[in-house]
Amino acid sequence: MVYGGLEPNFNQPLTSRKAVTLVAAFFCTLISAWKIVFEQVLIMRRVIERSFIPHALRAITQRG
Repeated sequence: MVYGGLEPNFNQPLTSRKAVTLVAAFFCTLISAWKIVFEQVLIMRRVIERSFIPHALRAITQRG
């Protein structure tokens, strides 16, 4: 099968430059995924603080 006019050759040895590129791509993907997860956690924490905590405090203070 031909991709964009180039025949892929998977039997080539893994050079150090290719290995560094793969590791860098892996870490970039990992960092961006962690960034997305961290932003979602912050958003959810803010939503919980704004909605749940004042409601719980009101319920506790009205009980006594």
